[in-house]
Amino acid sequence: MATRKLIDAVNERLGLSTFITPLLHEIRFVLWPSKEAQSLDFDTFFARMPPFEPISIFESEYGDKSSGKIRIKGDYVWFILSIKKLVNKDEIRRIFRKFGRSLQVEYNERVRCDEIICGIYEDQGDRIILEEVIIPRVVYGGEQLLYKEVNFEIGPKQPKLVIYYGFHKIAKTAAKEIKGQSNIVDIIDVLKKYLQPLEEGKGYSPWTLNYVTSCYDGYIITTDPTARNEICDPCEKEKRRYLCREYPGLGKYEYRRRIFPKAYSNVSIELSSDASDVIDECYLLPYVVMVMENVGLFKDINGFVMYLDRVGKVELELEKKISTGFFNSNVFLTAFDISLLKTFISVLENSKDNISIIVRFGPHRSEYRIPSYNLLISKYLWRRIFDGSLKIQLKINEQNDSIDIVLEKLGDRPLNLVNNFRDVIEGIKSEFIQDLENFLVETITHTLAHAIYIAMTKYVPEGQPYIDYLHAKLGQYVLAGVFENTKNGMLRLSQEFAIRLTEHSTVSSRNGTIIPDPRILKTIIESALEGHKYIIESGVTSTHGDYAEELKNTCSLVVDKIQSEIRKSLNQSEENIVCEVVKDFYKLLYNTIEGLIKSGIYIDSQMLTYSILWYLMRNPDIIIDHLIKKLSKRYKSLTVNELVNLTIESLFETELYKIIIELLFPDLCTDGCSFDLHLPDCHEYLEQPFIVSRSLLLAFLEFLGVGIDDLKSKNIIIERLECPGSQLRNLCLLTRRSLYALTSEFSGESLNLVKYLLSKNPRLKITLEIDKRLMENKPEIIDNLRRLASESHGRLELKITESPHHGKMVELDNLKIHTSWNFGTSVLPLQTYKTELKVRH
Repeated sequence: MATRKLIDAVNERLGLSTFITPLLHEIRFVLWPSKEAQSLDFDTFFARMPPFEPISIFESEYGDKSSGKIRIKGDYVWFILSIKKLVNKDEIRRIFRKFGRSLQVEYNERVRCDEIICGIYEDQGDRIILEEVIIPRVVYGGEQLLYKEVNFEIGPKQPKLVIYYGFHKIAKTAAKEIKGQSNIVDIIDVLKKYLQPLEEGKGYSPWTLNYVTSCYDGYIITTDPTARNEICDPCEKEKRRYLCREYPGLGKYEYRRRIFPKAYSNVSIELSSDASDVIDECYLLPYVVMVMENVGLFKDINGFVMYLDRVGKVELELEKKISTGFFNSNVFLTAFDISLLKTFISVLENSKDNISIIVRFGPHRSEYRIPSYNLLISKYLWRRIFDGSLKIQLKINEQNDSIDIVLEKLGDRPLNLVNNFRDVIEGIKSEFIQDLENFLVETITHTLAHAIYIAMTKYVPEGQPYIDYLHAKLGQYVLAGVFENTKNGMLRLSQEFAIRLTEHSTVSSRNGTIIPDPRILKTIIESALEGHKYIIESGVTSTHGDYAEELKNTCSLVVDKIQSEIRKSLNQSEENIVCEVVKDFYKLLYNTIEGLIKSGIYIDSQMLTYSILWYLMRNPDIIIDHLIKKLSKRYKSLTVNELVNLTIESLFETELYKIIIELLFPDLCTDGCSFDLHLPDCHEYLEQPFIVSRSLLLAFLEFLGVGIDDLKSKNIIIERLECPGSQLRNLCLLTRRSLYALTSEFSGESLNLVKYLLSKNPRLKITLEIDKRLMENKPEIIDNLRRLASESHGRLELKITESPHHGKMVELDNLKIHTSWNFGTSVLPLQTYKTELKVRH
């Protein structure tokens, strides 16, 4: 709800009623057969009610994984038919044709069931502007009663993914009573008799969207993507080490791990090309901070992503984007030349011994240092494994009691990730260097956009419901910032943010664009990372002490879960087997992760979950067979096979595995988490652990001269940066207005560089200050420089030092670089690189 301040702003600026909503785009929805329309803003609607996700859900049943068939016991589902991989779109359209005609008569003649099942929308060719969605009960919507079938192509040489939405048992039971019925009301009356017991027994409610919430380890765990990670009220601090209530997996939410996964929206923000001209006019190295008014934007949903435990990642790319349509608003953003990222990746690689991230692993919080370049490679690698573009095999290494992760093919052969990580790096550089550079661009801009968004919600908290973040490429620039989700930017929140940030800073203006002092970026980042400071000071990471005691408690929880499932008590021998399975599973993961970290590979709790654990969930026999073989040597019981299966299933199907993860990763916020830079409404929620990196952002800001204080407390150590002379030369080529170089050497190469810079950029002014000894050592060079200066019409100024010196420095617009590089020479060897932002006067 808008605060009084925002309502006053609307009244003051537009003279509108206090009942006006400033939100940009709202979507109405109806849960048919109710005709009562409700409204949600564009973002909330797709976060809470995306297509292909049942709104009201009972348990879901996975069929044979090899067939790719899944049965969802859910209701109230809407479908988008312009999905590229949707195979049976014509069939779905056909079975809802009669339903669509009845809606036109009974509800609104503008209803269509072509691109949307069903809705009111404007088709603009490549975009759909959605006004209203009529969401039918799949148990009766359309000609085919009780359930609907949707077929997706999920990849070459893979079976079709077939999802059945509806109630199969109810369909079978109620079929005789429904047969011959044509009146929807009569059908509903029959179905109510069968649905009511389920609704009462499972806490089902379509009106609350059936998001499951539980209290785990002192924090609210929920399937609602908009929920915050809040502390549970009933949990006493001293009891926060374990579950405060009944652990998930029992009672009311018995099937919580089996409910249908979220269908996450992939959102993109596109700025009009006119914005590029404004940025081009204002841009100076290393970056510019801007507040732009009345900028043209599109907000589009390009597709959806689901992750099904036994199928993997399913991408649903749209043929027609769902859009807010073109609108004008205000933007607060940072912009920098994309070429800076190519130089930065070179600096990361060449400084890998001097820039590292601190990883704490195991119950004793053992510390390891991993080069930041390896962090980049690792996150890129885990993402490609997660999305299926790099295939892996997991094999049990009985000698090390660990899991070998083998890339099926990178280069010309399979590679063991631990034993051949250097070859993996070279393979990625050889085959995917452009993709790796794009990944770095996405990571830096996405993380920076999150940081600016978080800072703005702190400086202008009353504006949070009306802002969103953006990261985009626009010509030669990459952008990160926030914009207003309001009609024509009516609340002027970007300006308010800039005013509060720059209270004591320099602000200039150019053609209506506000340009704050670029140093405010440091204030923004430090404000965004206050959450990480809270973690360090309050110890909100895992604080488990005696891991043996923790595993013992985990065993007790698993035993309780199994006993509840099989409805009988386990004897002492059987309990011992369960505990051995838990301990052996933990040890297997521990040894695997330790091997990865010691090999210089970054992994954290989310990488582990998104790669290794989810692979094992789809292929549990790998671990089950190993544990059965291992335990059969110690126990002769005939129940070993059954108990191993039940224990592993219990660990995977409940939240219990989080306890094990916390034992492995006591620092849950190594490179970003929900306490600092992760957002519950991230535009690419499932990709967030890969593409949001606090450490890479901080290293990039150091490269740009934005020195953030106390980096070690943020898990990063930067001793020094090293940069090839060729990359320093490339940085000089990016200079816009002024270049100053102090050098003790000057060569023919240096002279050619000056000539090229003057010819390339007619607005550039160059000042060269060179060692006085060159007057004697290289008089011809000095004469050529003086001649060039006289011909440059004031664009080249030559200074000679008063005394001999060895200093080297370049100033490129607002970027000052202290270096060992003599301007224009020594382009191959590594040079020291220390930067700062020039202070404005």
